[in-house]
Amino acid sequence: MKNKDEQKQDDIKVYLADTKAKQMTLFNNPIDTERAFGMSREFTDNLKRLTDEITPEQAEESFKYEGKTFKGKRGDLALRVIDDKQEIKTAEQFYSALARIKSGKVLQTLLALWSYGNQQGSFIFSGTRLNKIMKTLLKTKTGNYSQDQKRAFTEAIHRLRDFEIYLDQTITDTDDKGKRQKVIKRDFYKLIDLVGATYAKRKKDIIDPETGRVIRAKGTADESVIIKLYGELLPRFNKGIMRGRLYSRGLLELDANKDERAILLGFKLLTRFDQLRQGAKGKDLVSDNNLYIKLDRKTLIEWADYGQTDEVNKGVANQHLIKTLNKLVEINCLRDYEPKKLTTDDALKITLYPSAIAIKPPAKDDQTLKIEAPADQTGQDKIE
Repeated sequence: MKNKDEQKQDDIKVYLADTKAKQMTLFNNPIDTERAFGMSREFTDNLKRLTDEITPEQAEESFKYEGKTFKGKRGDLALRVIDDKQEIKTAEQFYSALARIKSGKVLQTLLALWSYGNQQGSFIFSGTRLNKIMKTLLKTKTGNYSQDQKRAFTEAIHRLRDFEIYLDQTITDTDDKGKRQKVIKRDFYKLIDLVGATYAKRKKDIIDPETGRVIRAKGTADESVIIKLYGELLPRFNKGIMRGRLYSRGLLELDANKDERAILLGFKLLTRFDQLRQGAKGKDLVSDNNLYIKLDRKTLIEWADYGQTDEVNKGVANQHLIKTLNKLVEINCLRDYEPKKLTTDDALKITLYPSAIAIKPPAKDDQTLKIEAPADQTGQDKIE
């Protein structure tokens, strides 16, 4: 007869084995879910490339020729803003809508959804309570969340619903006469397909202060707060047949209101680290101990979105950058960076080292990174 401690240990082992078995069905590479979570490689690489290219100038160009679809520079990738209410009338409004996906809150919510998917071993949400997903992101002593927190999380999910990504690939097609020709196959994917939700009933009428008219009646659905979620991340996208890019769970510990730039920079750096970590067929060939990224100061300032500050005062920009890098060290996205004291020379080389979040490859497979990680200014950073 086992005592309580022994039974507890057995239960933990069964839980961990079950979690690992579920997780292994999501991606073709093992993931240490205590330290990291995975997101489909092709999706994150393309999302990073698109968001890097979103600028007011590029948005204006796309709006002029493509309408509400932002086309990447290569032309094989685009992000479409779903505007059912037809609220977007100008290029400025189009950029404002696009920029939402670059916000720390929306990106962190997307990361939280994928992290929860890793935990449950599925990309599908079947009546999943919002509180459970929020636990991956927001820690409370009671386990309860305020209505304001729930509204902010719900709003971010609704923002994600407004985006659809498309990917082009060249294929060979045979027409009715048997003639073969090269054509472009285009696939459309929603970042999250929200097919249903459970909402609370309004406890009182919502009245327009100017007209006195009831605009939301008592007893109707309060769409500002989701209670249960029904949907899927990237439906129809072959998520589970490819590598899961590794992201530190520390990104979920940041405060999106205070640490937005740390979230955005951390996402870029972790994407790049995993591209360099990855070997052939998704197998890890470079351990975290041998990984690093070396960027010039100018590029790192741009990645951290301190360009405008840098134009006004390089010293202040350095202070902000150091604070952001220290924050990433604190939450185990970075192990270290050097030099610690930054000069205002744009050509200064800054080396960044990742925290250990990957399962270490066997010694016989572990390789030393022989080349510096180049600055990616074109978005073309795919590593095979």
